[in-house]
Amino acid sequence: MAQTLELYLISIFLSARNIPEHCIDPIDYFSLFIDDDFWQTLRRETNRYADQFLGSDATVTWIENQSSSRYTKWPENGVDITKLKKYVRLLLNMGLTEKKVCDDYWTIRRSQATPYFRSIMPVDEFNLISRMIHLNNSEREIARGEEGYDPW
Repeated sequence: MAQTLELYLISIFLSARNIPEHCIDPIDYFSLFIDDDFWQTLRRETNRYADQFLGSDATVTWIENQSSSRYTKWPENGVDITKLKKYVRLLLNMGLTEKKVCDDYWTIRRSQATPYFRSIMPVDEFNLISRMIHLNNSEREIARGEEGYDPW
């Protein structure tokens, strides 16, 4: 009975009247919720934060002393929307393929490999984007302890 009700509800949700005509592929459905404005904001604020972080005195000094630092690999013009979409695609797939440590998704051990992740982007690039990803301008944040501060 419960399975029948579940199938009925799924059939209602997936009925033709609820599916926009332009939705053919899964990405089309995803785009109903995550639109171009979101991607533009994510690109702008991630690149802004990267510029702020990489331009700070402490980071500049660190890079000067650690020439092999991953921060030297940040693209000169920042990340583009295509790269951010790949990043989010990998995040979503991590929810489908559970591993204990993030780097394990890129393992080359035959018994545990998930080659999909390596085919989308190198682990170092993924980790670098993870370090820089932002949705807000950090310079406009109200500092903890100041009036109007909200941790959310």
